[in-house]
Amino acid sequence: MLSLAPNWAEFTALLKAVPACDQRVPRTELDQAASDLADAMERWLLTLGFEFTDTPEGSSFFIIDWSLLMLELDQ
Repeated sequence: MLSLAPNWAEFTALLKAVPACDQRVPRTELDQAASDLADAMERWLLTLGFEFTDTPEGSSFFIIDWSLLMLELDQ
């Protein structure tokens, strides 16, 4: 079975680094935090068998590994 633990630890660590909403933060710092979270989420999705592609023309979401979805069918 797929494990989400390694990705969850990284994701929550990145979230903890984001300042609270009552703190003034430079835009560049927030942009970097958002970029780091997006990169972590992309790695997480790949672990689960999904690929998200963002292009100037729009976004695409692909299933590249059906293993996770097959777990539903096995029940």
